Amino acid sequence: MDASNVTKTAKTAKAGKPGRQSGSKPARGRGRGRGSSASRRGRGSHAAGDGAARSKRQPARLARSRTDIYIGRNSPFEAQLARAQSLFSSGEKSLTLHGLGAAINRCINLALQLEHQAKGSLQLDLKTDSVALLDDLPADDPDATPKIVKRTSSAVHIRVFKTDST
Repeated sequence: MDASNVTKTAKTAKAGKPGRQSGSKPARGRGRGRGSSASRRGRGSHAAGDGAARSKRQPARLARSRTDIYIGRNSPFEAQLARAQSLFSSGEKSLTLHGLGAAINRCINLALQLEHQAKGSLQLDLKTDSVALLDDLPADDPDATPKIVKRTSSAVHIRVFKTDST
């Protein structure tokens, strides 16, 4: 490298963005991307007014039988569909899909998908509900017991059953 190239490199480094050498990758943006603390605030828990995070308890489940399928947001849709189809292929006449909160759309979609694939041999019976849920709010004092807060969430129960084809 001759002296003219060295001076050009030094000039472009000074003229460029501060803290960046020529030929290096640009720095990641700060503050608004996925990794920023602003985008993570409140995800997964509700703010309790004083900045404390809620600890959500598991909802109470109805009496569970072999034909009850609880639909969640994180379970693979294809696996839930395959489980429902295997129940019908094993001789079951009906099954019940349960969806709570954000999983309601997925539950309805699964029921409609089963009905569509059965080509008219299945029917749906849908019931809506409001379910009482409990959350634990941490106490200000570590020795005190956490405060229990009650909230409600929407739920759906879909009975999928075979029709009599006579």
